[in-house]
Amino acid sequence: MKSSLRILYLEDEKNDVELVQAKLEEAGFSCDVTHVETRSDFIAVLKKDAFDIILADYRLPSFDGLSALAMALKKDPLVPYIFVSGSMGEDLAIESLKSGATDYVLKQRLSRLVPAVKRALTEAEERNELKKAEEELEKYREHLQELVKERTSELRIANEHLKKEIREHKRTEEKLRESETKYRMVADELARSNADLTQFATVASHDLQEPLRVVDGFVKLLGKRYKDKLDEKADELIGYAVDGVKRMQDLIKDLLEYSKVGTKGINLKPVDFNLKVDKAVSNLNAAIEESGATVTRDELPTLAADASQINRLFQNLIGNALKFRGKEELTVHVSAERKDNEWIFSVRDNGIGIDPEAAERIFVIFQRLHTRQEYPGTGIGLSICKRIVERHGGRIWVESEPGKGSTFHFTIPDRA
Repeated sequence: MKSSLRILYLEDEKNDVELVQAKLEEAGFSCDVTHVETRSDFIAVLKKDAFDIILADYRLPSFDGLSALAMALKKDPLVPYIFVSGSMGEDLAIESLKSGATDYVLKQRLSRLVPAVKRALTEAEERNELKKAEEELEKYREHLQELVKERTSELRIANEHLKKEIREHKRTEEKLRESETKYRMVADELARSNADLTQFATVASHDLQEPLRVVDGFVKLLGKRYKDKLDEKADELIGYAVDGVKRMQDLIKDLLEYSKVGTKGINLKPVDFNLKVDKAVSNLNAAIEESGATVTRDELPTLAADASQINRLFQNLIGNALKFRGKEELTVHVSAERKDNEWIFSVRDNGIGIDPEAAERIFVIFQRLHTRQEYPGTGIGLSICKRIVERHGGRIWVESEPGKGSTFHFTIPDRA
């Protein structure tokens, strides 16, 4: 938001102008005020200069605020226009807002002025950004039209080539057989590549974790042997080293899991989702008891899915709720409903919640909303969830507000 304001002020009382300017400057604004009292001066200044905001009295001896509003909107509809008037009933206020005014403030309630100006400037910035986005979109549309024209021309040429190839039927059949052979070779190579990638990730994980285990062992031995023999700073640094090794081991483990989800073939078999939730709760039993949480579920369907990946999905989502719990006793509930050709699963909690603006960013790998000191973790868990759901042909999203808990939804197709 701008702190330096160019203000056009239509007002017949100079004292009121000075009072309003003082209010704004007390709030931290640097004001460059152009004061006019008549219709002719207002029109002349409006044509000549650009302003960040326009303030106007509703009634003036030879002019009125609504007429000035119409002129201002015609010149630049994105510039905020606020009425600052001594007497303005509800009907006049509604009429001014319908006519395009941004807000109105009574002179006897100037405490509303600064919030109204800030809100108007924020909305104006958003409208300007939207206008720029629309202009960019229009440019993109024109560019897209050009591309379509070019592509249409290319397709026309390709069609002529295709007609020629049809006349050469035998040659086309031969090329088709060659293409099928190449496709099978590419598919086989892709399968081998995925297998090699999985093996590489496993080997790399082992090769990375082995030296970490050695470092961890020696650092812990160092801490045990020299505890209370060195100064307090040394003990603190040893603690940092142990914590760093632990976080690196967790990161490698989660990266390996993330890699496996993307490269390992998906094994679709009938899976009882009730059992998968119960298993996830069993795996998380220690954390659930420690937090005093309650985890419940409705009756869930049996669907074609990869059992191990579905178990990981529920374990990550319930574990996420346990991690980001609030002060009140945590409750987590798992439910599902069928809609069209898919099932929508929901994992609802009453934890700390999430800012809606971050609802998409949390599923991006390594994206964290909190520091490691506040909440531990690698920033990969929800990325794994997204990958698992998409591998099953579904989608995942979250509905949440800070302090009101979160509900993670994901879909699984009903292939029955």
